[in-house]
Amino acid sequence: MASILVVSVADDSHLPFVQQHLDEQMLIIDTFTFPETGKLTYVTRDGIVSVIYNGIDLSSVRSVWYRKPAFIKRAQYPVPEEYKEYAHNAYSSGVKLLFDLLADKFWVSPYQNHMRANNKVLQLAIAQRLGFCVPETIVTNDSTQIEDFQDRFPSIVAKPLKFTPLLSEDGNSIKAFYATSIAKGMPLNTSGLHLTPTIFQQEISPKLDIRITIVGNQVFACSTTPLGSMENKADWRTGITTGQVAYDPIELPEEISDKCVRYLRELGLPFGVIELARDAEGIYWFLELNPNGQWAFVEENTNIVISKAMAEMLSKGSI
Repeated sequence: MASILVVSVADDSHLPFVQQHLDEQMLIIDTFTFPETGKLTYVTRDGIVSVIYNGIDLSSVRSVWYRKPAFIKRAQYPVPEEYKEYAHNAYSSGVKLLFDLLADKFWVSPYQNHMRANNKVLQLAIAQRLGFCVPETIVTNDSTQIEDFQDRFPSIVAKPLKFTPLLSEDGNSIKAFYATSIAKGMPLNTSGLHLTPTIFQQEISPKLDIRITIVGNQVFACSTTPLGSMENKADWRTGITTGQVAYDPIELPEEISDKCVRYLRELGLPFGVIELARDAEGIYWFLELNPNGQWAFVEENTNIVISKAMAEMLSKGSI
């Protein structure tokens, strides 16, 4: 019986990276194809919940890897329009029941902890309490707050509260909102801000962006440097699709590595990806946490073997 359960989609590019280090096959619950490929049953008896997936009792599972589940959008759900809202809610709710069950298993990461850790304001507050340097930040939909904040710094950065790629109407392209640098005195059109609360943050510039992947107590760090036409962009991710990013393994000061591990423990996470910026004076600034960040591209571009650490943690069923 499988001892590692993965909640994701079957074509998740991270799964083969981990699977190569395992002696057994991981069991995957594909949340996207679930209505067609999955049979999920919950049974309560004498205060104990049993979960059965495609005839397999999941009581033998040691670890649950909450990787990157995705759900069919309501508009595409294969039922008549008049039943879509009901049926889609039943589908997503039926899968999400799992996220609060199997409580005796080792979760990477526990669902409720993961949801709490997505709170960008909470992230910054915890980072400050642990002694990280944190850029001054406001999150608001009030345009009257922005002018004074902008005037206090040579430049600020505007960032979305949640990174949300948008598919074009024809389905042929994706656009997204990235962190954008705004110089002091630059005119801002805030007419739609009341509809879309946004993060505004003191810009750290010049800086070296550092992406830190923490697996248990192991810390893997690499710099992410925009190249070419992307060189002066505030957000290095704008260069990913065009290959205009350099990835280089780096060694962090022990104090910073320890803070990163302590940060995840504070949030109850065995895994996470932290974005730091190192300024010209060598000061490390905490920017944000992605509690379920991507890391396979780091391994591909740097040969930092993050996947083995993940496989070992899932196999062990503990940090």
